Amino acid sequence: MGWKKIIVLWLCAMTLLAIAQVARANGPDLEVGVKAPSFVNPGEKATVQIEISNEIPATSYVDSVKLYDGNTLLREWKYTLPDRQTGGNLYLTYEGSFAKSATLRVEAHSSDGRKAYGIETINVTR
Repeated sequence: MGWKKIIVLWLCAMTLLAIAQVARANGPDLEVGVKAPSFVNPGEKATVQIEISNEIPATSYVDSVKLYDGNTLLREWKYTLPDRQTGGNLYLTYEGSFAKSATLRVEAHSSDGRKAYGIETINVTR
């Protein structure tokens, strides 16, 4: 194999490595999981569990989490630098009653502008 082929292969390998690093740096670093009962009776309290997997750098943190029913904000959690959530998982709980079926949506936001979403449906039986 000639030296030109070796250089071309080396350049290709370095390019692929650089692309992989950029994709990793810009990839999703927040993941949101939402758990809620599938069915509840009208007015019955239901517990919604939220888990945010946070693999963002130590220089960033989860600064807000919002829980919606459709477009209606049910609860918002806000964090500042002193109580920041860096790395690891963040667990939150919401308890509320539902008169009708709900499509719950969770939006997590990090201080460096990253966002992640999770969706769960609760069906209210009559």
